Amino acid sequence: MRTFAEIQDAISKLSENEQGELFRWIEIHLGMREMVEQVARLTQCYEIWWEIVNSKNVKRYDDVLQEYRDFFEPVAHILLWQGFFVICYQLFDQRPDSKHIHLRIDQAAQTDARLADDMRKKIKKFAVLTKVKTIRHKISAHRDRNRFPQQVAKDAAMVVKELKEAVVFVQDIVSTLVEALGGEKKSVVMQKISACENSTRDSTFQVLQTLVKSLRDASGTGFTLGDEKG
Repeated sequence: MRTFAEIQDAISKLSENEQGELFRWIEIHLGMREMVEQVARLTQCYEIWWEIVNSKNVKRYDDVLQEYRDFFEPVAHILLWQGFFVICYQLFDQRPDSKHIHLRIDQAAQTDARLADDMRKKIKKFAVLTKVKTIRHKISAHRDRNRFPQQVAKDAAMVVKELKEAVVFVQDIVSTLVEALGGEKKSVVMQKISACENSTRDSTFQVLQTLVKSLRDASGTGFTLGDEKG
């Protein structure tokens, strides 16, 4: 492996244009790595939140969720309102001083204008993003002066299945961009995100199972609620 001094020396021998291209390449790939991490966090926020609040698990783990309500209620709130909606909006925020998907699409357009145009059209047609923006602006980042958060959420009319649709949409867009910008293949990126998704879901299950066992042992009963996964 080269030393830092050797790398500096090699860079100094490049022309100004070559150095500019190198630094641009580094910025793009570091930026895409950060963006994939954001997608992983978005995915995790959704998976943990859904494992806590879906009706099947609410029934299965009712004793645990009630016993540790002061933990699970704020966690579910933070994951959705301060996690999911904030991260999802960040990815599409078009402020000139921020890193976002639209910036990366513009960069991809330099080598594949058709792909970039198709991605822009997909994003424009994906109506769920408008709902995400409304909730982020009027609940997560700020509070609407004239309406309660419950009314904002009701007016946005976002349903649970759209949260999952947003996760899948973002995963597809970002993994496509990684490959388009010279990074890993889309399939490889998707495999990594899927592994993170599955691991997060399994970890949440294990936490709930551990708490089930703890309550059962503490009560000394034959409590078996939640012993079976699925």
